[in-house]
Amino acid sequence: MDILYFFPEVNSYMGQWQKFHMFDELQNHGHIIHLFNPLIFSTVEQANDELIKYIKSGKHPIDLFINSHGV
Repeated sequence: MDILYFFPEVNSYMGQWQKFHMFDELQNHGHIIHLFNPLIFSTVEQANDELIKYIKSGKHPIDLFINSHGV
């Protein structure tokens, strides 16, 4: 299964735990994780537009879309 994860990746423990726990387990079971980091864009609008372009491009098949919820 190809999973697109809309993931605001930052270099902190709380920002990286998913990569070391959740992603690792999914990859060990044959799933492919495609990360889309909205923080590399200047605005929320630009990130959303690029996300739509990424999905529509069809470069990577997407079976599941995941978005983390920050509190």
